[in-house]
Amino acid sequence: MLDVNRNTQIVINDDLLRKIVYCIEKAIGDDLQQYLRENHRETNNAIILLRGDNINTNLRTHVVKDDIDLVFFILSRGMVGLEEWSLIEKSILPIR
Repeated sequence: MLDVNRNTQIVINDDLLRKIVYCIEKAIGDDLQQYLRENHRETNNAIILLRGDNINTNLRTHVVKDDIDLVFFILSRGMVGLEEWSLIEKSILPIR
């Protein structure tokens, strides 16, 4: 039987969500523009993967704390943006 109350137990961490959005925005905005300013290449094929690299770096720098870990997942068809990470709040789901 479907538990109609299951979603009422989800606690949204607004501060965490704001930090994640900031990291994504920085990765595809400021960080990408900085890369283009500093690297004068014949082609910019690296940009496809650079977004994911920047998101992961920003998450590690701005989000990961004592109660939050960054967990990487291996995808069968390579890494694709946000599918390559997941944030887990240890107070809800311990991973250590």
